[in-house]
Amino acid sequence: MLWEKIRTGLLFTIYVVLAALMYNALNWNPLGVTIGGFTFMYMYLLGMGIIGIALLAFLINPQVPRAWLLVKYMLWLCMPYLLNVFISMIVWVLDLSAPNVIIRGTFFSVYQILAIMVAASTLYLFGDRGIEYHFIGLALASVITMVAAIRDGGVVEFISQFRTLIATVAMETGELMERMEETGHTYAFGMYIVYFILFNKGRKRDVLALAVAVLFFIMEFKRSASMALIIALVVGLILRFARDGGRKALVSFGGLLLIIVGFVYVWMIKSGLYEMLTDMLGIDTMGRTVVYANAGSLYEFSPFYLGQGLGYVSKMIQTGELDLGIQGSLLGDMHNDFLRQFIEQGFLGYLLWLLAMFVWRIRLFLSRNTTLGIIAFTITVFCYVTFFSENMYFLFYGNIPMAILIMGHHFEEQVEKEREISTWL
Repeated sequence: MLWEKIRTGLLFTIYVVLAALMYNALNWNPLGVTIGGFTFMYMYLLGMGIIGIALLAFLINPQVPRAWLLVKYMLWLCMPYLLNVFISMIVWVLDLSAPNVIIRGTFFSVYQILAIMVAASTLYLFGDRGIEYHFIGLALASVITMVAAIRDGGVVEFISQFRTLIATVAMETGELMERMEETGHTYAFGMYIVYFILFNKGRKRDVLALAVAVLFFIMEFKRSASMALIIALVVGLILRFARDGGRKALVSFGGLLLIIVGFVYVWMIKSGLYEMLTDMLGIDTMGRTVVYANAGSLYEFSPFYLGQGLGYVSKMIQTGELDLGIQGSLLGDMHNDFLRQFIEQGFLGYLLWLLAMFVWRIRLFLSRNTTLGIIAFTITVFCYVTFFSENMYFLFYGNIPMAILIMGHHFEEQVEKEREISTWL
């Protein structure tokens, strides 16, 4: 018994340290190690470390029902990324795309599949408790950044800038608050807030975790994340309190609505209506409309538009053929996952991607368990809102918590169910 406690505590400590370092790796300089001309970023290497521990645990003591369920879950969640690569392979062959574009595009999906594998590895190691253990690692990473900022700027200045952030609703942020924002953890904390409010088990530690998530969500504030949080909470509340018979119908209708809005949004950008509306309403897009307008020459809004393949937008930015506009702003990217997907996947590919992302994989979780389906849809809605103005779809730090929260709810119960329905286990 003592040895078991030591082993469990050691495994927990190693995992939390690796997770905290993984989430903190964007603050390191350099960001990775270069071997043979390829740069391997530390955050991916640390994520692979977590995967490696899970594989070692499986080899030592294989828990086949748990592993089998996670393989199924991973395939469901990876569906859009695998589809991206498949569609792009056709385009790459037809266009005779350059090898660097193919490699770059492939790894866009590979990194996110890796994120989902990190989430699955966490659940394999810890079961249901993987959700909170991962949260501890995430929060510890933000604490490390906060301590470093206080060390450099002082406690008084840190608190002063935090108050200004709140008072101006993030319209004015000092250097220390900018450092907190640049962690990239905001979206992860936002998803955890949704989960802890709507799907918590009523434990005191869930309330404490919620308070920590809210604190760092505000400290690392992003407008897109706050809008995503509000809409996801509203959708989640509607689904939670809907009648059992109507929940599946609401999710199906919601998925169809997301697809329609996704197409209308791209059409609005291409037609110029989006820019006209944002100007008329006085919305500050922080230069995004300039980028979207400049991207207009890269695609056609037509059923016959075949797309350019994964990696194309990134290449156009790197070569300067896509002008990012105002002072090279927006952190060097398009900041619009819908538009990127349409440009790279084409009209039909974009439709298939929308179906895979917002309908098919959610229905798979819904068929497994109604609550799992509601969680999958609610967390996906959070991500969906950020797709309008961010690069969330290919955000490693966003896809790990997304996958953990969708796969991990009542995970042990689902493992037992897997034993019953898979008689060979």
